[in-house]
Amino acid sequence: MSFHPSSIVTSSSTSMIEILSCIKKVSYLFLDHDLFGEAAFIPGIVKGTGMEVVEWLEHNRTNIYQIVVHSRNGIAAPVMLDRLLKANYSAIGCPFPLLVLQFSQQQRT
Repeated sequence: MSFHPSSIVTSSSTSMIEILSCIKKVSYLFLDHDLFGEAAFIPGIVKGTGMEVVEWLEHNRTNIYQIVVHSRNGIAAPVMLDRLLKANYSAIGCPFPLLVLQFSQQQRT
């Protein structure tokens, strides 16, 4: 886990779930799907992926201003986004290279 000013960065779903369970309010949550090697591409595998965090969020309502699914996994990312939206979270899907453009467009609306 690495720390940046006002941010917490982790590369495992387990540590993200532990952090989210202790925090009362989150401004932005950035989620990737593929957190580990080739096993991330096996259909039905959830443990250890960003989908595990999504499943936890579905069952543990958390005060999050905006969730960004930045995964480039063309199969998992849309499913993650759909599940977050159905759970009434404010969420967008946007790969990292397009984030600056996405946020600047949101500020204009």
